[in-house]
Amino acid sequence: MCVGCREVRRHDELIRVVTGTDGELAVSRDLPGRGAWLCSDSALECATIASRRNRWSVALRQPVDRDQAERLVDALKRADEEALSR
Repeated sequence: MCVGCREVRRHDELIRVVTGTDGELAVSRDLPGRGAWLCSDSALECATIASRRNRWSVALRQPVDRDQAERLVDALKRADEEALSR
């Protein structure tokens, strides 16, 4: 289930976000630990919703401050822009 829009999807339609070893939110299916999921086709929008509604802390079961969530949203924006420029 997407942590942002709360839509239930298959795992191949979702991307996994975890807290990395540096304490930052990271997109990875390989990092250990509890993960939160975002819709892959609308990851930026769903991450923004999750940040606005403070769902990261609940989904990851640990404190996630607004700055961490905003850095993830910024990283997703950059990735989206790079994909569009190709």
